[in-house]
Order: sequence, then C-alpha cells, then structure tokens
Amino acid sequence: GYIFQCNANSVITFPVAIDLHEQVLSTEAISIPLTAHASDNAANKGWNFVGNPYPCYYDIFYMDFTAPITVWNGNTYRAYSIADDNYVLRPMQGFFVQKPDAVDAIVLQTGGKQIASTVNRASYAPARSRTSKNRALFNVEISTDSICDMTRVVLNEDASLAYEIECDATKFMSLDSNVAQIYTIDGDENRLSINERPEDEGVVKLGVYVSEGKQHTISASRNDGDIFLFDAKTNTTVNLGVENYTFSSNENGNIDNRFTLRLKAPNTS
Repeated sequence: GYIFQCNANSVITFPVAIDLHEQVLSTEAISIPLTAHASDNAANKGWNFVGNPYPCYYDIFYMDFTAPITVWNGNTYRAYSIADDNYVLRPMQGFFVQKPDAVDAIVLQTGGKQIASTVNRASYAPARSRTSKNRALFNVEISTDSICDMTRVVLNEDASLAYEIECDATKFMSLDSNVAQIYTIDGDENRLSINERPEDEGVVKLGVYVSEGKQHTISASRNDGDIFLFDAKTNTTVNLGVENYTFSSNENGNIDNRFTLRLKAPNTS
C-alpha cells in the first residue's frame, strides 16, 4: 500500500522496473500473499496491511477471499464484508485484513477491475452469503457533528459466539479524538466492527467513544428484525426500528457499560 500527503496539485510518477510492467497492467488475476502472525487472542492474530494492486478501481465482490476488510474513510476506519457489502477500492488503496488459518493469499480476479468508483454489477448480483441463508443484519450508527460511524451485528445460527476471523472484524479506532465511534463487545471483551453470532439470548453489549458535552445520535440504518437500545444510565429503552436515540455525555472516551442492544431475527420456517 501507499500513503501520500500533498499540499499542492501535482503529478506523481511511479518508476516501475521493466520486469514489473506485466504485473502492473496484468490481464490475469493477481495473488497477494498473506503472512501469519500468532496471538493468543483470535481478534489480534494474522493482521496484514495490503492494497489494491491494480492501477484502477476494484470491486471487492470479485476477490477470492471471505474475511472482512478494513479501510480508512477519511474520518475513521470502516470494516466491509465481502459477503454483505458493496465496496469499490480506489487504485492502489490500502486495506487491513486478517489471515484465516487455511488461507495463504487474496486472489483478485480481473472481473473486479473497472474505471469508475461506482458498483457496476447488476443489482440482482449482491455479495455472496457465507453460510446460512437465514442471516439477519443490523447496522447501528452513531452520528455527531455530521460525522457518522457504524457497527454491525449479524444473527446467524451457523456462527459462533467466539471471534471468527472469517466473518468478524475488530474495531479500528480513529486517530482523531473528536470523532465519535461505535462498536459491539463480545464475551472476551473484544471491540468489534462486525459481530456475526447466533441469536442466543439476543443481548449484545454496545460501546461508544464520545466527546464530553456533545449531542450524539444512535440509529439503525438497517434492521432485518427487532432491534431495541437500552440506556442503563437513563433506564430508557428505544425501538431503533421506529426512532433514533439522542444522548449527551459528561465523559470523554470509551463508554462500554451504558448501552445494550436487544435483537431478534425475524421468524423463519
């Protein structure tokens, strides 16, 4: 991956060795190797920083890969699921991934190369569901000063309550202390951007990072079932499927013991 910091309009030229020209303009799939990094905590193991190797936009739908990717969106980090999200990488855009134990590389098929940043796939070709078709998605957002951050819970009876690299994603926190953040917390106290799990009792801890004295709004931009937010500080329960919840805080930093989500997937036969 590359990082650029510029203070004026300019032209950036990449000197590329002759023997690499074929790879840069490749008409064949490119394989990006992943390195294993050990950790006792599954949420911390196997992280790699890689990038789109093509000098064009790339639709992540065409990656031969299953685990989520994490990208910087200008204000904070956002995790995207190849199974559930539409996302197009910019040319040479860097992103973070975790290496599943049985996977040694990400293969980027040429079908994902495109000249525009919009999703060009037909609308009837959404991302690929990993396991059970009975998966209920809940996207929960926090908005402060017109800046938004999001976390996701996926109810899937084929998933585990424990952290799974193939479908869960750790929350990467913004370096800007003024940007509000939102995440869920699993049984091992991992802060997650994507939390795929069975319904179990339907109770999920919700954490936030906020600045003192500001108004913050929690909302559900997607709810495939019932979603309620409980605020232990005010003893208030709100149906996020019907209304948003606005609160303020006299604290700066992470608040991990105030909010709880109560979720229920739609009944299935």
